[in-house]
Amino acid sequence: MRNLTLITYCACWHDSFLLISCTEKFKFEGMIRAHLVRLGFIAALFLGSSFKFQTVQYFVQFRVSAVTDIESANAIDAKMNTKSGIVESRTDHITSTYFCLLSADADYTRADFETWFGKMGYTISCYSRGTQNVDMMASPHVLKNCVEEKK
Repeated sequence: MRNLTLITYCACWHDSFLLISCTEKFKFEGMIRAHLVRLGFIAALFLGSSFKFQTVQYFVQFRVSAVTDIESANAIDAKMNTKSGIVESRTDHITSTYFCLLSADADYTRADFETWFGKMGYTISCYSRGTQNVDMMASPHVLKNCVEEKK
């Protein structure tokens, strides 16, 4: 409807070249507007996703006794991933170390992990807990050589 009005307006000049130019100009402007609307929508999505509130997560890592094969490591991860508040669980059978991410509301302690791993037949040592992106994590290769002092 809008193009029809513009064609009528341009046609009153009685110049076919002007009519084509005028029509093409308004079609082009319509395409530009549509493109700008799309870009605005994409920008809004991008800005909305980049400024989302980031929740605090914690990490726990320690050495595990005698995790010798990948099947044992996978069994530990499968069991630990069922615990509420554990976002991600990773057991490394090469270094016999464990790492997990905890949600902000998970207040698990060393005793909790000792109990859970004890039920699976493992003991833990060199326990460390920290805030993700704030505290330093130990390399699994450093952690595997960790010797915990007896109290």
